[in-house]
Amino acid sequence: MGFLDDIIDEKKAKRYIEQGTPEWDSIRVGRFTSSQFWQLMVEPREKAAQEVGKWSEKATTYIQEKAAEVMTGEQKQQGYAFPLVWGKEKEFEAKDFWSEQTGLLIETCGFFPYTDHAGGSPDGLVGDDAILEIKCPYDSSKQLDYLALTDHFDLKRDFREIYWQVQCNMLFTERNKAYLGTFDPRMKEDKHKLFRMEIPAIPEEQDLIRKKIEKAVKEKLIILNRFK
Repeated sequence: MGFLDDIIDEKKAKRYIEQGTPEWDSIRVGRFTSSQFWQLMVEPREKAAQEVGKWSEKATTYIQEKAAEVMTGEQKQQGYAFPLVWGKEKEFEAKDFWSEQTGLLIETCGFFPYTDHAGGSPDGLVGDDAILEIKCPYDSSKQLDYLALTDHFDLKRDFREIYWQVQCNMLFTERNKAYLGTFDPRMKEDKHKLFRMEIPAIPEEQDLIRKKIEKAVKEKLIILNRFK
């Protein structure tokens, strides 16, 4: 192993923060994360509010939650939910099946900070320029919805949460392609167990993400300054 390899390994070690650890929880406090970023993309229902650039109620609540995390030093806790537990339990099986079907290797990674106020954790890195996002639907009927998708335009329309999550993670990791896999081991046929899609990084969308982050950070700081 040469000097450059040592440097690369050191960088990998620094960026890898195991999910669920205290360090992983700590770095996420107050940050707008890729998995929840879709909330900032929700527009107000009133056209007049949209025209003047107001936040939607959903986005406002999310920004306040992030300000509260800064003030408490703790992440907002998610309640126990069977779908979340199912997803965590099936993730490793899903990754193995995805690798078998694609012939591609998955590199484990951790949280990627983006500025001091955002970041995300892809489910893996693939090759030199792609990320992996895995979903394991608790309800098998949801897998049918995924199987019916044809391209990333459908994904944006029907599953905006996932669409904005992968666009954010491509931006945060500086990668240009995302592999999406949805996995349901209960399906009888392999072709139904795994849905696969490639999603390109869209520069215009990522410019919008940057602008939303900048605007949301300003709003978060206004809230924090109000309670100093």
